Amino acid sequence: MRLQLLTNMARRKSRKMKRRSSPKKTNLLNVAQSVILGNAVTSTLFNTNMYEFVTGRINGAYSPGSQGQGSQITLPELFGAGMGTSTVALPGSYLGATTTSSVGYGGVAPGQFGATLQENIRNNFASGLTTLVVTPIAFKVISKLAAKPRREFNKLARTVGLPISM
Repeated sequence: MRLQLLTNMARRKSRKMKRRSSPKKTNLLNVAQSVILGNAVTSTLFNTNMYEFVTGRINGAYSPGSQGQGSQITLPELFGAGMGTSTVALPGSYLGATTTSSVGYGGVAPGQFGATLQENIRNNFASGLTTLVVTPIAFKVISKLAAKPRREFNKLARTVGLPISM
């Protein structure tokens, strides 16, 4: 009798229902925190902000490997842009003697890259470490204090169809 009941029962659907997942949203607070932390790291190590580090434009001019930047190192310089040996003609060079100067990373002499990094860390360590420690704490406190406005913004963004959240 029991065996008959089991065979007469309705079958379950053989296909599983696929779950609908909402598209991924960009969290603006996480983006802002990442930018601040990235800027702290690049200013501590390379003595430039993140924009100058990535683009190689220091004070609005693109001049990777140029003299006078001192301890500022950019990403194009790390990839070798603007590097090499340049020939400088001095008045005595007309007699056949040319003077060459080699430009290294960040406008420092070749072999001084490590020393330049150490100098940058020594000069910028306190501010960089403070930013790296305080920023996550501040963002956590701000996000808890502003929970209700964030919720309202997220509802509004969801109804409008924006792929962002806070």
